[in-house]
Amino acid sequence: MKDNWNELFDDLKEEDILRNLPEALPEMEDELAAKRIENKVLEELQIDIKMQKSQSRKRFLAAAICCIAVIGAVGHKPILAAFQRLFHDLPGVGVYINEEDKKIYEVQIDDPVQEKDGVRVELMDFYCEGRQIHGTVRITGENLLDMTVERTSEEENAILEEKYPTTWYYGEKSKKFHDSGGGRLTEDGKLKRYDQRGWEWLYLEEKGIDTYYLEVGGFDRIFTLKIVEPKTVETPEELGYSQTLNDTTITARAAIVNDRIELEYYIIPSPEVKLAMENRNRYFVVQMPYQFNMEDRQYVENAKGERLQYEKWRNLQNGIKYWYEGTEADFPLTFHQPTLTGTNEESYSLELTLPKDGQTVTENLPKFDFQYGTVEILSVKKEIGEYDDRNANGPKLWPAAIVDIVYRVTPKEGQRQMYWAALSSEEEHGALYGSTGLDTGDDYSVGGERYYLKNLEKETLKVKFHMPSFWILGEYDIVIEKPVYGQDVSSAIDAESDTVYSHFAVN
Repeated sequence: MKDNWNELFDDLKEEDILRNLPEALPEMEDELAAKRIENKVLEELQIDIKMQKSQSRKRFLAAAICCIAVIGAVGHKPILAAFQRLFHDLPGVGVYINEEDKKIYEVQIDDPVQEKDGVRVELMDFYCEGRQIHGTVRITGENLLDMTVERTSEEENAILEEKYPTTWYYGEKSKKFHDSGGGRLTEDGKLKRYDQRGWEWLYLEEKGIDTYYLEVGGFDRIFTLKIVEPKTVETPEELGYSQTLNDTTITARAAIVNDRIELEYYIIPSPEVKLAMENRNRYFVVQMPYQFNMEDRQYVENAKGERLQYEKWRNLQNGIKYWYEGTEADFPLTFHQPTLTGTNEESYSLELTLPKDGQTVTENLPKFDFQYGTVEILSVKKEIGEYDDRNANGPKLWPAAIVDIVYRVTPKEGQRQMYWAALSSEEEHGALYGSTGLDTGDDYSVGGERYYLKNLEKETLKVKFHMPSFWILGEYDIVIEKPVYGQDVSSAIDAESDTVYSHFAVN
């Protein structure tokens, strides 16, 4: 009988589970059979675990409830984990979407700002991911450095790091707060601004530490950082005013703080939009307004239909925060987001035959048919020249065969329309000196790459078109009916909660 049940559970579909109420299904004492049905439900959950389709979510939730009842336990951890709230609202940081079952924590800082002798230090954007704490120590003031002395950026950072060292305390130990990207000295209005973006390991599990301390040299008080589980929300509607198109949800909210509007939005993306966002820099996924209309970009309108001009902005996790000059009379606001960009794993590899030195080939070149568009190589040019090795100690010129490849992307009709593809070399290590993008004019559907080959006599070049950029047609108009008052918008949603959330308004 056990083998029969195992066979049944291997073939069990969502609708089969839903047709059988828990009380109609057999009692499951066999651990192997229980595990099989658990794995089956988890497989089905992966199809729609992103939670954009509320109707599907309810169906899978019902299936999981049935499964848990069948197993006869409070619930196996993998199934319960799959239905835990996925959106973590981190004050000052934005919305973190936990899709990899990482441990996420919020960092509470009761008083994140200190001032002394005209210099201000502020702890910003602190949050925990996995077993690391991340954050920014921002220092602003007119006298951070004597700017009449000419220095390199490395020298400026070295002086500021020595002047404002950051020390991380945990338990009875202390160490330098690791700097992951180097400090940066920038203009901030009339003030100079020095940002140190750092990280450090957490010791929550190993040593039971949940309170940490950070000391910034030159300031009197040591900051206290308390690590707690962040607020989680099951639906985007709990974050703000929301709209869903093509399985991607955008939610926005705003506050009135000190006679100005602070607005932030978050994207809860579909898999294709998420992949495009993640690979925007790594694979040069190009994100452009629909049909390259540069006027049709993201904007906010007030109640009179006037577009507001933001004073400044900064990135949040999965979103952006804007500051506008405005009052309650500007509400309701309309946040407009034009067509989003998606990508997928499609790719085409080929070995191009190179022309002779000084020649350009424009005929009988390859054309590739992607799912949402086509890529057509327009020309391949080769000439002997030099490569300027700027990474060497001083400029170094090397002889090279310079290969220019120009191509056009043409979208297909439909809901998704491709308009770009990344082009990269697949040559073995050492075959190239480097590559650079070509200026192909104002036709945004035409692009090009230049490659410098070490082998001057090389006759072929292996390249790959991949990571296509495509528009997913549909525009968002999210009406923010009313603001919240008196605090940073990142914590305003928790105004009625007993929990104290730190906020990091940039003043």
